[in-house]
Parts: sequence; C-alpha cells; structure tokens
Amino acid sequence: MAVKTKLHRAERRQVIVDAASTLFAERGFRGVTTRELARSAGVSEPVLYEHFRTKEDLYSAIIDHSKQKKVGGEDPHALLDSWASIEDPRVYFSKLANVIADFHTTNPEYIRQVLFAALEGHELADLCFERNSGPVFAKVAAYLKSRIAAGQLRSIEPTIAARAIVGAIMQYCLFELHFGFRTVRASKKRTLEGIVDLFLNGILK
Repeated sequence: MAVKTKLHRAERRQVIVDAASTLFAERGFRGVTTRELARSAGVSEPVLYEHFRTKEDLYSAIIDHSKQKKVGGEDPHALLDSWASIEDPRVYFSKLANVIADFHTTNPEYIRQVLFAALEGHELADLCFERNSGPVFAKVAAYLKSRIAAGQLRSIEPTIAARAIVGAIMQYCLFELHFGFRTVRASKKRTLEGIVDLFLNGILK
C-alpha cells in the first residue's frame, strides 16, 4: 500500500495554484466552482480556504506565478531591461518579437487564462495588465522614446508605437499559435522579421 507524502504548506499552495490554472485555462473562471478546485488539487474546501481566503487571493497568486515563467530559462521582463541600451532598433525589435512568440509557445495555458478573463470581464484581466502586460508596454515605449531622442526614429508618440508593434506580434501569435489559423504562408521566423520590417519602415528617419 502506497504511503501518501504530506506536502509542506508552500508545496500544497503551489499544487492548488497549478490545479486552478489548469481548470481556468480549460473552462474559464465562471465555469469552475471552489468544490471543483479543491477536488482537482486533492484537498478539501476548508483547506483551500486556509491557503486562499478569497478567490481574488487565488487569482493574484496565479498572476504572481505567471511572472515566474521563463523563456529559454530567462525572465522575459529582465531580458527587456537588459535590451534597453541596444542602439540598433532592428536588433531590439527582432529580439522582442521572438521573446513574445516564444512566451506564447511555451505558456499556452496562461494565454488561455488571460483570454477567458478578458471575455468574461473578469478581474484577473486587470491584474494581468497591471503586473505583466502594462510593464511590457512601458518598457517598449521607453526604448522607443530613447531612440527618438537619439535621432534614429521619427517624432512619434512612443506609447502608440509600442502598442502597434506589440499588438501586431501578439495578433500573429494568437491566430497562428493558439487558434491554429494559418493566415500567413511563411515560417514563424520570416513572419516576425516581416512584422518588424514593416514597423520600422514606418518609423525610421
């Protein structure tokens, strides 16, 4: 007879977060009850509430866990910070395009959670933007501002340009990598290069 190994509190908490992440990605937030969350994590509802007093606490933990996700063993936010001094915009945006695409490829469950949250008008969507997407847009806008100041780019609104390039890359990722719609008859590498090329041709001096 197998003997169950008792998990430490932190380990049990992570098991609950992982189980909730999977269920939310499969069925959305409105389609999952706390009873189902507890059963999926192998705990009782009282134990679930010992770790997360409210659903909001659980949502916050899921977002915090998503911030720990890596791309090729690296923290995407740290990578963006390290690229801030790159002088060649084409090198910068090529790196940006690939790290976004790689994140979508390696973290499909998280992307599904965000989509469900947005479609359901769920508060997790706001948390996601506040802690993940918002900082990315801010970092890209700051880079654009620095290159405008250096005289490399036209005088444009950095925040709008940041939304344009990140939005184009993410639209490709959603349609091609998640929805399975082959809208472009080209490899991922060639498509991302094309997006970057079109973007830069519009803003380079």
